[in-house]
Amino acid sequence: MQTISADNYYELLGVDNNASSHEIKRAYFLKIREFPNEKFPVEFQKLSKAYKILSDSSTREKYDSDLEDNGSYDELLSGAVKHMNEGRYHTGLQILEEMLLVYPDNLLVQQNIAICYSSLDRLEEAKKILFRLETNSPDNELTLQLQGEVYERLSMYHQAKSTYEKLIKINSQEINYYIALSTACFHLNDYRQAMKVLESKLQQRRETIYDFPLLEQLYFITMVAEEHSYHIEVTNRIKKLYTNNGEKTQLLNMLMGLCESLEDEHQAFKELIYIIRDINKNEDKEVNEWVEDAQSHIKRDLIYYGDSVPAFSTNTNNSTATSRVETSTESDIESSKRGSVIISIILGIVASFILSPFGGIIVGFVWYFFADALKPILAGLGCLGFVIIVIGIFILSNL
Repeated sequence: MQTISADNYYELLGVDNNASSHEIKRAYFLKIREFPNEKFPVEFQKLSKAYKILSDSSTREKYDSDLEDNGSYDELLSGAVKHMNEGRYHTGLQILEEMLLVYPDNLLVQQNIAICYSSLDRLEEAKKILFRLETNSPDNELTLQLQGEVYERLSMYHQAKSTYEKLIKINSQEINYYIALSTACFHLNDYRQAMKVLESKLQQRRETIYDFPLLEQLYFITMVAEEHSYHIEVTNRIKKLYTNNGEKTQLLNMLMGLCESLEDEHQAFKELIYIIRDINKNEDKEVNEWVEDAQSHIKRDLIYYGDSVPAFSTNTNNSTATSRVETSTESDIESSKRGSVIISIILGIVASFILSPFGGIIVGFVWYFFADALKPILAGLGCLGFVIIVIGIFILSNL
């Protein structure tokens, strides 16, 4: 009976240690034909594990390092990570920097060094090492995650935005990337784009309890952006996230935790209490007691969000809210392409003297609707050229 006894993954697949990824893939498919899962489940699992390790560049690099030093690499790295997890970043960094002398091109060692730098507020050093790693491996997810976080902490929000856009292209299922991208847009004061990013993820499927982090972010952005009717609509969507008692309890716990994380003076504090009360509907005694206690912390002399906002219709669905954001953005862009009304009138009056009243009207309308296209042309000609053209038109009109 055929069996696989080798522990070395390269030997399992029957390839050399320096085999290319194509050779490893070809060897794997040949082996699983020889050892199909139906007849050889144990052997098949060994082959699959070997292929999984060797087909990924980072895990293969770690495996190769283990082979070279009989496991000391893994022991050192585990020790460094243990120190890091316990908050001893200086000690972890010392171990990693010593490892880097032995493994100068090791991706995992360099990524952990970047984590140490970031945790020790040595952000510029973290940025440099991550930039180098991103240049060498532009699609490495962990490198881009760390890079985005460092850019945010350095207030480099344009760079953070680009990084999170790359991450979404690599892994569009990870909701934290959408939240991070939305946060970067928010810091750039692009509230509409921040909202559109979140909605783009929420529209991929029916909203569930797992979408709470996205709606939580949207809840606060609509508040800051003073999108009052949109904010009410998001609040109603949060209230409808649960489909059973278990999810209802989970939603209430998340909302209560969120409320407790805020200061009593926070603009959302009062509204969140009422949202929790509305979801609970006096059904859970402990939640009722929590609501009563939380209400006692409401500042009576403070105006919270919603206290001075007129009531809005809550019959707004998701597509309507999203459409409003998109339409507003398009309207703003269209308006920015038009010229000033005052300048259009002045140009029209001047042109009416030079040409004719009808010509003046045409010039005024042309400037108003096509100013965005005309500005670079006029800038290229320069003021002198513009004056020459006006004088020329005046002379021709008097011939």
